[in-house]
Amino acid sequence: MKTITKLFIPMVAFVILLTNLSTMAQHPQPERPEAKEDARTIIHRTKVVIEEAQRAVARGHVYNGDLAKAISHQHFAIKLYNQGFYGRAINHTIRARQLAFVAIRDNKEAIKAEWNWDPKELNYVKALPPESQLEREVATAKIDADLKDEKASTNTYGDLDLNIEVR
Repeated sequence: MKTITKLFIPMVAFVILLTNLSTMAQHPQPERPEAKEDARTIIHRTKVVIEEAQRAVARGHVYNGDLAKAISHQHFAIKLYNQGFYGRAINHTIRARQLAFVAIRDNKEAIKAEWNWDPKELNYVKALPPESQLEREVATAKIDADLKDEKASTNTYGDLDLNIEVR
């Protein structure tokens, strides 16, 4: 009887844990109230960096794929923002800016101080999921799947920012 009790209690606890995890997966936790405003601001700041990365790649002609990836992540961030997934939008716009920084540096240009992470953004950068996860999400969503740097550096994108006023 003691053996059955010893096995039964952990099994019940395990079933309860699985039920809670399943419920959490079906009903994502609500976004923090400030996440919407943070996402809007970070997306806007990243847009400026991506546009400069476009100019840098157009001048330097170093096509390493990072500009195209930056634009893909930014487009995905905007899509997520519009769907109400502000935290995920922040992750992808941060990844977009990181990639834009690489494109700028690889084309022998400098990163301006005002483009660096502000203290609020730095908190999000520290909590960023692994790059591989973010890349997989963009690939799965098929966002700009065939975009290449050469084309990205010469296109004018009117959709790298939200269609709302940034405060």
